[in-house]
Amino acid sequence: LEVAGLTLAPGIRTEVIKTRFDDTLAGTEQDELRSVALPGIGAQYELVEHLGILAGVHRGFSPVAPGQAGTIEPELSINYELGLRYSDPDAGRLLEAIGFLNDYSNLTGQCAFSTGCTEEMLDRQFNAGSVFVWGVEAVAAWSFEVYRTRIPIRATYTYTGSHFREGFDSEDPTLGSVEKGDELPYIPEHQGQLQIGVEHERGGARVVGTYVAAMREEAGQGSEGIRTDAYGLVDVIGWA
Repeated sequence: LEVAGLTLAPGIRTEVIKTRFDDTLAGTEQDELRSVALPGIGAQYELVEHLGILAGVHRGFSPVAPGQAGTIEPELSINYELGLRYSDPDAGRLLEAIGFLNDYSNLTGQCAFSTGCTEEMLDRQFNAGSVFVWGVEAVAAWSFEVYRTRIPIRATYTYTGSHFREGFDSEDPTLGSVEKGDELPYIPEHQGQLQIGVEHERGGARVVGTYVAAMREEAGQGSEGIRTDAYGLVDVIGWA
């Protein structure tokens, strides 16, 4: 739907999920049927040629995995975004900055060996209560040609913040005793990537550098708690 430079894209998705879990050791069966309607709307308004403001509101949902306790609730959220986009495909240029807020009414977590869970707790899900996750994503891309060779350059950056909106005690070792205002584990504050390529009709190559900042391994605030190390990764890709 387009009206005077404003483009609206409303929509709704319905999911109907049926699961069955057979525990042959315990001799039990668990059948479950869930259905959910997920509405959303996106909007973009052209301020001037190639430059527009965009916004969106969407419902998020993740079902409970088969075999979980009856107290586990599905993951539900409302996701908001607002930003600016400059796009000129003919000139090969893109500039974009989008702020986002994910309002989780219930976040779920799942135990794994990599997060310190025992074999008995492996693949168990846990309710993590209401959570805010927010941040900004920025993209700058430029593509130009030199002697019939295309040179694409793309840089991206993401800042992410988070906090629990309530306190609780969890059996999940990455959460433990959570206090209101604690940050989520395994969410890096800063992430960035730079790509530079060379593309010709006979072949090409691309170098991709990625940086991920240190992140918590357990919920907490300030400088407390265990953290992963920051890391950088360089990929070199070629084709002919």
